[in-house]
This record gives sequence, C-alpha cells and structure tokens, in this order.
Amino acid sequence: MKHFLLLFCLFLSCYTSKKPTIPDYLALLHEGKTIRVNILGDSLSQRSRAFGLQDKLGSSYLVFDYSVEGRNVRDWFFDVNVVLQSRADIILIELGTNDAMSLSSEEYKYYILELIQYIQKRSSAKLVLSTAPLSNMQSLWDVIRTNNSFIRSLRTDHTIIELENVLIDKEGFSFYPLDDPIHPYPAGYEVLGEVLRKELLSLR
Repeated sequence: MKHFLLLFCLFLSCYTSKKPTIPDYLALLHEGKTIRVNILGDSLSQRSRAFGLQDKLGSSYLVFDYSVEGRNVRDWFFDVNVVLQSRADIILIELGTNDAMSLSSEEYKYYILELIQYIQKRSSAKLVLSTAPLSNMQSLWDVIRTNNSFIRSLRTDHTIIELENVLIDKEGFSFYPLDDPIHPYPAGYEVLGEVLRKELLSLR
C-alpha cells in the first residue's frame, strides 16, 4: 500500500498539462528557445510568403507555411497530417475565402470543428484562427460574415485574429486590383501581415 501511495504521489508531481498556456511561450523566449509557427492556409498566405511573418516576427520565431492555393477547410481536414508532421508551438489556421465559394456555411462549421478537434488530439500547439478578409467580391460578403461570426464564437477556447474588415476600401483607396477581387496588392498583404504580427506577438 505504501509503495502504491509513493508511486501515486510521484505521478502527481510529474504530471503537466498537454495544453500550453501563454506564459509557456514567454518561458520559451526567456530560455532562448525558438517558437515554431505552422500556418495552415490558402492562397493569401501562399502568395505572400506567409504574409512576411518570418521577417516580421524576427529570429525568435520559425515560420513554416503549408498553405495551398485553392484549398478550403474540407480539403485541409483530409490533409492536415502534413502540417502535424512538424512540431509546432503555434498553429495558425488562415482560411475562409475559398470556403465561401465552395462550401455552405453549415459545411464550413462542420469541417472547421472537425479540423480543430483533430489537431487538438494530436498536437499540444496553441491553436490560433483568423477570420477571413471580406475580399472585393461583394457576392461573397454575406457568407464570409456568417462564417466569421462562427469563428468568433470559438473565442473562449482559441485566440482569434480579426481580419474581416482590414482591407475594406479606405478614403477611395482599394487594396485590390480590378482584375482580381480576392488577392490584394502587396500593400494589402503587408497590412494583413502587420495585424497577424501584432496578435502573435501579443501571445507573449
């Protein structure tokens, strides 16, 4: 009996949660360790070299971009192991535009929850989700807003980065070329990257 109690006490003293908290990331920086960020996204991230986050975040971070042009959340659900093969401290999910064009909102909600649950069962990384920029295709706005509202409802369990209105035209300036309402000019990617940078650094 005494032997059992001793083992039980040792178990309690050694147990640590699999879910890292924000202070854990601060501890990594204090120890001089690099924070690894894996990005699971679409063409917005792929075309912009992960929004320039490697340069923006600096040498304390390593950014790995697994984004694939044209992918929606359902596509990623069936291929997410590609991202999980590499250890990460943070996994950023940057999706939404292709989903608005190819999935119903109900399908989107189903697959985003399935994707999140799948990742959480297999990784201790902190999960960060971004809302999708509205784009310059107004026919998509209602669906994007509906999907983004659902992402915001997950805020109690996950960090949400707000991108919905970041590229809305300001004072007559458009971030989008006339022949492409989905992919912004480099200035638009720069704005998105700055928002992401500030939010990721705030986790410290």
